[in-house]
Amino acid sequence: MSVVEKRVVNYRFDEREYTHYVLYLQHNDKKILLSPINLYLKHHSSGSLKTSEKYAGTLVRFLNFLFERHKDDGENFWRSVTEKDLREWQQEQVRERDKAKKKRPGDKTISDNANFIHTVYAWLKQKNFPISMKFQSKDWKFAFKDESLLRHLRPQVLSRSTDHGSISTGDRRTQDGNKHDLVIMSQSDQIRLMSAYSDPVYAVCFLLSLGTGLREEGVSKMPYAGIGDNIHIRPYPELLSEMKGSKTFKYTVVEKGKERTLEVQIDVWRAVCEIYLPLYFERRKLLKKKHPEINPDSVFFINRLGNPVTPKKISTMTNVAKRKLDNFPWTFHHARSWYATKYMISHLSKNKIDKSFYDASVEDGLRKQIGHKDIRTTYMYYIRMASLVLASANHRIGQHTFRELQDISESAIQRFGG
Repeated sequence: MSVVEKRVVNYRFDEREYTHYVLYLQHNDKKILLSPINLYLKHHSSGSLKTSEKYAGTLVRFLNFLFERHKDDGENFWRSVTEKDLREWQQEQVRERDKAKKKRPGDKTISDNANFIHTVYAWLKQKNFPISMKFQSKDWKFAFKDESLLRHLRPQVLSRSTDHGSISTGDRRTQDGNKHDLVIMSQSDQIRLMSAYSDPVYAVCFLLSLGTGLREEGVSKMPYAGIGDNIHIRPYPELLSEMKGSKTFKYTVVEKGKERTLEVQIDVWRAVCEIYLPLYFERRKLLKKKHPEINPDSVFFINRLGNPVTPKKISTMTNVAKRKLDNFPWTFHHARSWYATKYMISHLSKNKIDKSFYDASVEDGLRKQIGHKDIRTTYMYYIRMASLVLASANHRIGQHTFRELQDISESAIQRFGG
């Protein structure tokens, strides 16, 4: 019998201990390591055995499903995955669950697991492994709304009214677990969080998200010197001399398995580099010593131990910083929501915002910046939030200027002694 299985390995490499799961195909009395998949697990889950077990378990379930379809390809079956395979894997789970009249796994769990698989294959594609999946296609998405019995059994939830009482000053959640409250992050809140980080690299990561709408994943992928579509990316002011008067530069990034190209304001990049660049070169030396397998030009954000900053490290260090503050409500991800709100304010007049005016060019710009698929819903959500910001007592917070980012960065420089 042929089946994909998992097991824990522990080894030492480059003066570091690694513990994580690996996958192998038990096929014709042979154990065949699925090395490209295992490289992903090493890079993305060796810091937490619990995370590695979760990732490996999801991959095992999907790859066993895939092997049944592509067993004729032998040990290279994992390369044959298509968007149709990923969609039908979700469909099979929904049908089996509904047939058994069970509630688990829920639609969200199935969808999240499919998103994870999509992310893994996007990483494999980025590392130049030969795979069949097309990442510009959306055919891998399963229509839960139409085909999930569990979705039809759920009660309908009335939409909220746009009253000013929806303005949030904390991290409250609605009963369905989604964040719907308006994010109003004052400049003092932003400075407090940045100043609470024990390592300034996480403060500048937050600043970059605040000025671009990037997720933790996109921030951590910013290169020192780009290649391909990002070949023009360099630190400020070196990049400034190449931009020939332009106020923005393009950054192509993969987040959640999806590629997009957004604009980064030169002033935002300047604010980031003013804080961090004086620290970078010593950290680069540590990175080269500890991780000779990593091209140092591909990594800009490095922590004081010489390790690349990762989304997980950003999340962990943000939680550590928050514990230093009294009942601090915001997370790193709130920077992204605040960016989107201010984007609406800077691109639409107050009159248009108050009337929920639809502007196709603004919608397109916001989509490129934050990378949402359901952009109409996103557009109306953030125009509502923008209206609430402008109606709040502190009207000034609605002004979208990068002088504000400069003020924040200057305060952080003083805090870190830059």
